[in-house]
Amino acid sequence: MNLRKRPLVTTIRVVFGLLMLFSGVAGLMLVLNFLPALAAIFIAPIAVGVIVFNAMIAPSYVVSGVILGVLDAYLGYAYWDKYKALFTR
Repeated sequence: MNLRKRPLVTTIRVVFGLLMLFSGVAGLMLVLNFLPALAAIFIAPIAVGVIVFNAMIAPSYVVSGVILGVLDAYLGYAYWDKYKALFTR
């Protein structure tokens, strides 16, 4: 099963961008498809912060944090070809 299908990536990118629109320009970058791989990297620390905050302070909302983390991880997988240079010597 190919998880990098263009319509699925586009749908997840737009949904994740709309959810993270409050985070500023990085969310808008995902919605407008302007450098989406860079926007996903910008939003990754925010998503981790949401997960940690929800786990420690508001455990009843941890599901929403996990959903954000999964969406961001999927975008990281979908754009892995652009991230490879970051992890090589």
